[in-house]
Amino acid sequence: MNFNEAISYLDNLKLFGIKLGLDRTRAVAAKLGSPQEKFRSVHVAGTNGKGSVSAMTAAILRKAGYKTGLYLSPYVFSFGERMQMNGEMIPEQTFADITERVKAAAEEAEAEGLGCITEFEAKTLSAFTYYADSGADFAVIEVGMGGRLDATNIITPAVSVITHISLDHTEYLGGTVAEIAGEKAGIIKPGVPVVTSSANPEALSVIRAKAAESGSAFIHAVPEGKTLRTPRGDVKLEPALPGAFQIENAAAAAAAALAALQDIDIEIIEEGIRDAGLPGRMQYIHHNPAVVLDGAHNPGAAAAVRNTLKETEYDKLILVCGMLKTHSAEDFLSVLAPMAEKVIAVQSGNPKARPAGEIKKIAESLGVPAEEIPDVNDALSAATKQAEKKDLILVTGSFYTVAEVKPDIGD
Repeated sequence: MNFNEAISYLDNLKLFGIKLGLDRTRAVAAKLGSPQEKFRSVHVAGTNGKGSVSAMTAAILRKAGYKTGLYLSPYVFSFGERMQMNGEMIPEQTFADITERVKAAAEEAEAEGLGCITEFEAKTLSAFTYYADSGADFAVIEVGMGGRLDATNIITPAVSVITHISLDHTEYLGGTVAEIAGEKAGIIKPGVPVVTSSANPEALSVIRAKAAESGSAFIHAVPEGKTLRTPRGDVKLEPALPGAFQIENAAAAAAAALAALQDIDIEIIEEGIRDAGLPGRMQYIHHNPAVVLDGAHNPGAAAAVRNTLKETEYDKLILVCGMLKTHSAEDFLSVLAPMAEKVIAVQSGNPKARPAGEIKKIAESLGVPAEEIPDVNDALSAATKQAEKKDLILVTGSFYTVAEVKPDIGD
């Protein structure tokens, strides 16, 4: 199997959709030698911020001298972003070879009546196998969706982390913050400390109760300004990732590192936070006019972007927005569209992409001028022609939309 064949295999698994549950994942993992038991881990769940927290935590662990894997969901520009080792993407042939092993184990399990493996289960098991094969000391594992029944939840981590929680994937996780928090809190394991940066009272109540039930230490990572005060010293929070909301994510990452490692130096934590990077999060790819990419796709993430924009200098905002049908365009656009001079509605190539015309109509219903240019790069080209040098163009609504932006826009 080569890389393209491995990707084709995974793409074909999409036909089987999302099947939450852990029995099949555990069974296939056992056939692979239970790779998830061969490295220590940090498990990160949440509605918003979990990718950033994962990236910063992994950077801290690398700075501390640990061979560290990082599993992200989803990737933005390159598939290899999903599975990293010490900041480097998995080699294509290595991924293909591991996928072939996962495929064989999955087919054996299917023959035993466990059903067909899903795309996400296959990716997750490939990542765990890669980290085990590579001799990783640690792997930071980002949950795909929810937590309790997510395929990543077959690990027993050194620390569990739950970031901000808001309404998202309600068809799978529940229609209230409390219900969603219950699914996220499903990653908490008996006796394993849990860190949360959530500020939502409903979510906090659920997470505290689950931690108490599990006999797990509860750590609420709340920064004071740009400082996290801990029993082991104050941590300065100066994340390289842009956006005011990254201070809270940095606090969660710092608290996670302190919970996982009893002897880590505060300076190492601060260095890791300063060094961590992640594509598609308030990522500037052009100046004069500024072009920013952010994969925000729910109201909570939109609010975080809005707060960052309020602290950013620009004249006018042009919103290039493309979303999936599975996310509420009304709720999302009601947060960001009122800030914009104009919305350009786009439609990514993802089969679940919402028609650009629907986004245009929603923007107009909010009183914001809008036009429909389905191709993401055509829309971005039109936006840059319409913008003045001090304006800001924000491409957002979905990581799938952001991923289609061509990197050669240049300065």
